Amino acid sequence: MIKRFIRFLLCFVPGAAHLNLGLKKQGVQLMTLFFLPFFLGDMMRLGVVMFIAPIIWAYSFFDGLRKTNGEEEAVDSDTFIFKWFKEQGGLPRDNKLLAYALIILGALLLLERILIPIIAMYFGYRIREFVQMGIVSILLIFGGLKLLKGSKIEESEDELWEDGE
Repeated sequence: MIKRFIRFLLCFVPGAAHLNLGLKKQGVQLMTLFFLPFFLGDMMRLGVVMFIAPIIWAYSFFDGLRKTNGEEEAVDSDTFIFKWFKEQGGLPRDNKLLAYALIILGALLLLERILIPIIAMYFGYRIREFVQMGIVSILLIFGGLKLLKGSKIEESEDELWEDGE
């Protein structure tokens, strides 16, 4: 009874319940996935990467609960992200989603750490809020336009295939 309660408490720390069950690979992977956004967010002073931490926490919590209750067989295999990454063959050169993410992250870092402080020196500190919101708004608008443009291209390709049949 006490052992089950301790395992339940360990579920609150991502990967700890897995390590307690002897699932070293999964435990370390989940801990890495959970604590990496904290490290990156602090190192780059960018809170935008923190959105993934609650997702990893929830996955780890419920997966740990299922495995400690015996609802799921405790097999020490890769977690879903690492498994997907290995199936993709590592880091593909033509991964456009990753490329866009890196470009946006780099642009946000450049904006946040270099451009906004320079602008704030000349125009005052309050301009910082307006510039940040303006650039994020522009990025969202361009992202939406890109999605709309992409869906129109796919629709026209579908129409070509339907006409050819």
